[in-house]
Amino acid sequence: MSAQSDKKQTTLSSLKKMKEKGEKFTCLTSYESTLTSKICDAGVDVVLVGDSLGMVIQGHDSTLPVTMDQLIYHLECVVKGNKGAHIMADMPFMSYATDDMGLAVDFAIATEALQQFTSLVTLPFFRWTHCVVVPQGHPLTAINDPTLEQVAQYPIVTYTEGFTGRYKIDEGFEARRLVPNYVVTAADADVIKTYVRRGLGVGIISTMAFEHQSDSDLVRIGSPNYFSPLLSCIAFRRGTFLRGFMFDFIEQLAPHLDPEFVRHAMSIADPEERNEFCSRLEVPRI
Repeated sequence: MSAQSDKKQTTLSSLKKMKEKGEKFTCLTSYESTLTSKICDAGVDVVLVGDSLGMVIQGHDSTLPVTMDQLIYHLECVVKGNKGAHIMADMPFMSYATDDMGLAVDFAIATEALQQFTSLVTLPFFRWTHCVVVPQGHPLTAINDPTLEQVAQYPIVTYTEGFTGRYKIDEGFEARRLVPNYVVTAADADVIKTYVRRGLGVGIISTMAFEHQSDSDLVRIGSPNYFSPLLSCIAFRRGTFLRGFMFDFIEQLAPHLDPEFVRHAMSIADPEERNEFCSRLEVPRI
């Protein structure tokens, strides 16, 4: 956290660089301009406009009554008081409950599911896969590059069906004619890692969910090729007029999606032809 006089505009790119360097950044919640200004003066990097305004501002006992219009109002207030922090905002409960409501937003980011919607321009964001994690001192840590067959000899703790590419994990075992013993499943990687720490089994999580610093008591083992990679995409409605800041947003998230590439993809009307064009792109794997 730096003094305001030294502070530059915080962006997704600068936050990513901080994460890569292992640097910490600060985030506080605000709902109005005056508090936001004071937060920025203190050098806070990120300001969150949270749906917690339901309890803090409106006096409700939960976030459920907060509407999109109400959150947008508070977001506008925060923007007016901002002095260089990166601003995030919650999506209120049920604001994306249907396809029509989900498509009302500017961008959608998801893994593979977006490609079925021909009304969207879908661009490849990044590829990722799953990894195996065990506690320090686990017998598998004594094996140099253990096979999936050796991993399958232990109880498995991983994602619930339908979450975070679980089907790719199932396919990885099935391809080797293995029957994994799923003893516990969860929707959240932090829950899975907690079960692994308590000795309930070997964990299989997204590679993105393993943090070398905070997960120093765990060991990532084995091959990155146990399971097939998944493709995450960013999408927007066909015919959308993208403003300059929207191109900037896409490029900050995915530097390989520069404005020239995005415009070319937008100009291709046929979804199959557009997908073929995008398939030539070298998509980063994380």
